[in-house]
Amino acid sequence: MTTQKLKDNCIHLYYEILMLNETAKLSDVNDGVKNNSYLESFTVHSRILIDFLFKPNRGREKNDIFAVDYFDESTDWDIGEIPEILKKAKKRVGKEIVHLTTSRVEVILDEKGWNRVEICKQINEKFTVFINSAPDKKISPALISLRNKMNLFSHP
Repeated sequence: MTTQKLKDNCIHLYYEILMLNETAKLSDVNDGVKNNSYLESFTVHSRILIDFLFKPNRGREKNDIFAVDYFDESTDWDIGEIPEILKKAKKRVGKEIVHLTTSRVEVILDEKGWNRVEICKQINEKFTVFINSAPDKKISPALISLRNKMNLFSHP
């Protein structure tokens, strides 16, 4: 993938991290539909960023972009194993949000909640490593500017 294509797609990375952080804070206990919309948006953005950061084990589509693509050598991008909370979130998004499965009815009520703060925190930490490590020539000025702002996305 060309450096220019990677740079051009940074606007979408910026959007994903922004939406993840904004939807993590939204809820409306008085309106179940609105609340579900916020939650679904959060989970989809989290799934996109988890896949981006940790390159899924599944096959790769021609136009997929992963964090590792921004580095000259694949060994230059190694953020370790996916944290358990993100592994679980990714699986749940697939089984409970974006696909109609029998798994939805098997979810125990106590496990139905989503720890948005912790999921967001873990993704933000890994995304910060990405924007601090990716070569400037391959990322947009908007992402470079996030280097100093990522602490603004931290949640109490």
